[in-house]
Amino acid sequence: MACRKKSTGKPHKRARIHNRCTDLPTFLTFIKSSGGWIHNDVDFHYSKSFGLHCVATQAISANEPIFSLPLRLCITSATACNHSVIGPILMELQHTCSLNQMQFNRACVFALLMYHVHLGSSSPLFSYLALLPTAEELESRIATMQTSSSSTKPASLLAGTWIGTHCIPRHLQTLETIHLEITSVIGQRLSISNSFSRDLLAWSAGIFHSRAIMVPNENRASNMRCEGLTPLIDILNHRPGYLSELSRPSSSPSKNNANSKSKSDLDSVSILNAAFTTTAEDVVVYKVGRTIQQNEQIFLNYGPKSNLDLLSHFGFCLHRNICDVLKVEINGEEVTMYEDCQIAIALNLCREVASVKQPGSGECDSQEQQLNNVYVIDDDDDNDDCGNGGGSAAWFQQMLKEEETNEKSRTVLLSTIGTPLSKDNEKLALTLMKNLVQPFIGVAEMNDTRKVDADRLSFESDVHTYLKGVERVALFVSSTVCTLEKMLSSENL
Repeated sequence: MACRKKSTGKPHKRARIHNRCTDLPTFLTFIKSSGGWIHNDVDFHYSKSFGLHCVATQAISANEPIFSLPLRLCITSATACNHSVIGPILMELQHTCSLNQMQFNRACVFALLMYHVHLGSSSPLFSYLALLPTAEELESRIATMQTSSSSTKPASLLAGTWIGTHCIPRHLQTLETIHLEITSVIGQRLSISNSFSRDLLAWSAGIFHSRAIMVPNENRASNMRCEGLTPLIDILNHRPGYLSELSRPSSSPSKNNANSKSKSDLDSVSILNAAFTTTAEDVVVYKVGRTIQQNEQIFLNYGPKSNLDLLSHFGFCLHRNICDVLKVEINGEEVTMYEDCQIAIALNLCREVASVKQPGSGECDSQEQQLNNVYVIDDDDDNDDCGNGGGSAAWFQQMLKEEETNEKSRTVLLSTIGTPLSKDNEKLALTLMKNLVQPFIGVAEMNDTRKVDADRLSFESDVHTYLKGVERVALFVSSTVCTLEKMLSSENL
């Protein structure tokens, strides 16, 4: 599945059209002069669909280094805290702010990015900053990106969704805390408050959330990774399941000349060592675990991301995203459900809400005993997969029945549904579960914004894709609940 650029796309009409290929040569020169390395068979292109992206001009073998980036060019909390100007202030504020560790680490990256923007052309990262999307572009694609001049259109399209009611308010509240306790303080201390404004903080957060990846920690002895911006590597677009790898080589590169050896005679580290023309230093290496064909786009796997995450922070959605989730609140607790998930947590909470169990109705019984007391367990069905209790003939008859009725029978493993309390409680709990997910079924058609804007790159289209994913999970949960209702050992159903 082809995926779009994570933070580019169709900007607002007021946004300048920014063809980043014009700024690319200066940036690539900076990377190479700073000790970075780019595979000779790699080229960069720009398109409306993919933004600035990377393509193989010749086939590249599996596990062959494609990029190498000096670790000192990565923008992480470590580089921010070690910065000669803002580092001491950050280290001091860490002990007084109310942020948790992850929030503080991200705030450090935001602050360092803002400081480089303040430096302008004198910043060593100036050519990198020139490639980044503008605030207008981020606002047109990312749900949580809001400044003082932001349009209300994205928020209105997401009204009533989990993104609109939870993700956006929480994100804005966190940024407000970071501004009050971190970035505005830095601006005041350095007498450059305008360079640490709330709007610039929103932009830097948008850049971070849409481009940051997990990079190896600067402490070589540690296996820990940290979130950070990786100039050059973050040009790559996302593809789920892509066999990408970001690592630290076991030995530092050197000026070894391998012209006398063919590429096939060298392992990955040797190729990397031969390719570098700079002095030894810590680097981050990007490679792919399969052969990349000629003219094929080179991707980066961001990890398992639901469309809720992608639309909130990355600026795109994936059709038929297997990581899509449905989030609900049950009895004050947030619950995340997805296709083929175990619904035990959600159903147990619904059982608590139903709270109709009789005193001594099996509180000390095992889960297996309670399941037997509440559900009818068809032994023949359980044995079908093993060739017993009906065998292939029974399976074939069931398949024909499903085709005739256009319904798909769902098998529910009772070990995944938690512990029932009683028949009456289970009946109410299942009804509650069904009522919880019902509002999400059909909502994508009611909000089919493709009728408003047919452009497949539009924010409206991504909202529709997000809602379709939520609906798909809701249908799975509803189907599971219906199956359990049929299995209840109650003649009243």
